[in-house]
Amino acid sequence: IGELPEESLQALFRSLAESGSLVELISMRQALKKRAFLKSLLKEERSQSEKELKSLFHRLGNELLASFQLLFNEHTLTIKRVPPLVYKKRQIHRIIEETERVHPITFQRPLKHRVQDGSHRRIYGLYHPKAHQDYIISFVSVALCNDIPANIEEILGNERQEEGASSHCIFYSISSIRDGLSGVSVGKILLAKVMAQLHSELPQATTFATLSPIPSFKKWLREEVKGDNKHGSISISEIATKSECEQLSLALKPEDKQKGLDAAFHKLISPSHSVWVRDNTRRRNKKLREAMQPILLRLLARYLLTAKKPENTTKMLDKVGNFHVGNGAEVHRIVCFANTSDKAMNESLGCMVSYRYNTDARVRESNVQEYHKNGRVVASDTVIASLNKGTDENGSGDDVGEDFWWQQQQQLPVSKL
Repeated sequence: IGELPEESLQALFRSLAESGSLVELISMRQALKKRAFLKSLLKEERSQSEKELKSLFHRLGNELLASFQLLFNEHTLTIKRVPPLVYKKRQIHRIIEETERVHPITFQRPLKHRVQDGSHRRIYGLYHPKAHQDYIISFVSVALCNDIPANIEEILGNERQEEGASSHCIFYSISSIRDGLSGVSVGKILLAKVMAQLHSELPQATTFATLSPIPSFKKWLREEVKGDNKHGSISISEIATKSECEQLSLALKPEDKQKGLDAAFHKLISPSHSVWVRDNTRRRNKKLREAMQPILLRLLARYLLTAKKPENTTKMLDKVGNFHVGNGAEVHRIVCFANTSDKAMNESLGCMVSYRYNTDARVRESNVQEYHKNGRVVASDTVIASLNKGTDENGSGDDVGEDFWWQQQQQLPVSKL
């Protein structure tokens, strides 16, 4: 089949999918991507070199992707709510337990609390009619709330809330679980369909937003803030107001204070010295949290709104942000110390961000065009204001308003609503 022309090859794949072999084709592309059977083929096809086979694998994978992009669209894909876990697990429950990576299913955090019938937690799955009924492509976990939660425990905890009072639909975990479908926009379709379903079922719901991780923020911090890293471009004394610097200095131990704010900051974000994020009961830790929060908010805003991929300066460095903003969401709210799990601490010092989706599809599509064409990240006024130092009570600092906005428009690819 590798000798078939492009149009014939794609037509063959689509025909196979329509005749019931869609799941096998997805598995085939996953295997091609991993080159799982390259060695065995080299033994059988002695007439072909490794280079020729790799080229063939690459071509077949690309043609499968092109076929999937036609087969997986908003008209063919459907969503279903994952049923409650009553007496015993169904196959769909086992798949979700095995593939949930954002907030893993554990004994303390069982799946039944996320799919319980009549509760304020739901999971929706995305399906293709040509695959068997339990072949879930991706899924999203939704919490029905009255506001954007201040921390993830408000969602993962077991407290119940009546659905009738919920004005906010919070997407707190989105998973695409089929590697063979990478490059296909199933996540965007899933979110759009779930929003439409929730809007229909819950007319009182006015806000559709996420509570999302910030995977590479801590790595970016260590690279960009001066101190241990001599090549860093950010100094704490430059981005913080005088009073913020004084407050941080007062919260530091004497030996750390002597090393300077940049070095002390690096120490505070290291794994062995970041207990202050988790433990807010001790007086020193409480002072550190209060002193660090405004500084972290500013650094988070800078990271989310201005940090770009080196190989593509129109795309956000943060992969989760790139997904949501690329699908039309705005950077809506930054939430410090919202997740103190080991993973979140290592990735972002426990900080999270909420991306908000406008209920008007036309607004979302406009945001998508702005981002993909111009690299503009749509953000709320609150997040944009976090970029700036503001003004101390004594008048020092940077009072940043519209003048700053227009001066920086070319340098900071951020859009206001």
